[in-house]
Amino acid sequence: MDDIGPVTSSVTKLQNKNKGILWLYFGTGRYYFELGDNIDDPTTRRQLFGVKEPCFSSSGFAATCPSSPSLSASDCPVDGSVCNVTNISNVPSEATANSASFKGWYVDLDGPAPFEYREGATNVTRNYRAEREITDPMSTTTGLVFFTTYKPYNDVCAYGGKSFIWAVKYNTGGAAGALLKGMALLQVSTGSIEQVDLSKAFTESGGRRTSALEGVPPTAQGLSILSQPPPVKRVLHIKER
Repeated sequence: MDDIGPVTSSVTKLQNKNKGILWLYFGTGRYYFELGDNIDDPTTRRQLFGVKEPCFSSSGFAATCPSSPSLSASDCPVDGSVCNVTNISNVPSEATANSASFKGWYVDLDGPAPFEYREGATNVTRNYRAEREITDPMSTTTGLVFFTTYKPYNDVCAYGGKSFIWAVKYNTGGAAGALLKGMALLQVSTGSIEQVDLSKAFTESGGRRTSALEGVPPTAQGLSILSQPPPVKRVLHIKER
């Protein structure tokens, strides 16, 4: 994909074997340096992506395939472009997302601006740089994808910033809802291991993002999900006495 900006974390995937679809997930952004008031990539608005692999189908990978999908300025087109689902009202239905004409989705992250977040017992308003994704995303067999994003402070006297966890449905980019069960663990730069209750934490961005966590997230896979295991897909025979 052209003109989406830097991708400095890994790409993860999920395969829908029934539909013959291979989904790829990644986010854009970087955070290589912060020297006084000079910070890497301070203002550019970045995105989270869920894109169908265009060279994959139910028969496997194709030797020749169409060109990669492009971004679109309109909301949720079905024209070969990637659907903008930043607004939760633009999230497509399951049927639309699984259709051959639907190429994928993206979510715009916050740009630079003042935001109010809770710090201790009070709410504090600070100026922040643009939100970006610098941590490897995680996909799960329950059909959810987790992203970890970061907003640096826009303050020469304050290093660090706020971290956030995103959880979205793998095919629509919508809120996970009742699929969110268990706990998430994330160790941030402050040394704290943040423990998040998945069923209660996602209160922002249409139920897709947690509230702010103090500190910088890790650049590799720093998120751990503690939830119910996938089904073992075995037939159990029980003999009654």
